[in-house]
Amino acid sequence: MATRQVSVTIDEELLDFVDRHSNNRSAAIAAALRLWQDHLWQQQMEAEFARLAALHSPDEAAAAQEASQISQWSQAVTDA
Repeated sequence: MATRQVSVTIDEELLDFVDRHSNNRSAAIAAALRLWQDHLWQQQMEAEFARLAALHSPDEAAAAQEASQISQWSQAVTDA
């Protein structure tokens, strides 16, 4: 994986938290950003699945149920 050095400003309270819970500040911040990226990807997938479910389901209740099932599947896949 290619890396690039950047300079950021982080709230002191957050930085203290990172320092208390990690021996490697850069790795901890990179891991948090990867989790955030995964979370955003999951939200996008859920929104798209909900949109597709609404298009293919005959009524709103069925569409909501299908979207919920897909969301649960998506969460299980992300957690694995």
